[in-house]
Amino acid sequence: MQIVEVTEVWQLALCFEVRQQTEFMGHSPSMHEEFDEKLEDINDKYIYIIAYDDEKALGTARLSKEDDLDDDSYFLSRVSIVDDQQGSGIGQAIIKYAEKVALDHGRHRIVLHAVKDAVEFYEKTGYEGHGDYFVDVTVPVLTMDKQLNHDDHWEQLNHD
Repeated sequence: MQIVEVTEVWQLALCFEVRQQTEFMGHSPSMHEEFDEKLEDINDKYIYIIAYDDEKALGTARLSKEDDLDDDSYFLSRVSIVDDQQGSGIGQAIIKYAEKVALDHGRHRIVLHAVKDAVEFYEKTGYEGHGDYFVDVTVPVLTMDKQLNHDDHWEQLNHD
């Protein structure tokens, strides 16, 4: 398995493939809801991450620059793992890789909105919840974040 920052169109196509296959809270979002990117923002605002094996998509995530975040933070979203790979550790590996990418881009904090069923997963990877649940589009979510540290991340990668 490889996890990489997307640099080629075929890799981006794999990201979109995973997002189309993955149900969110028991339903499949509309194409308009799921693919909210604008073409002019794809290279400037978003960083896509893909996990794949022999060109078979396994999981994906997206980091983005958001206007309501400081310049030291990225927003993590669209974390999706194909159904037959759920619980295999790919999700944790993608999160760790996203953290490495954020650090490589000079960011030291990741913010995300977690659905209730995913809060425990993110807590296990070091994210902390803040405030109360609120409705994002149609789903209650909790804002969570993690401060990133080069030393902690390096040690974590070497022990996995």
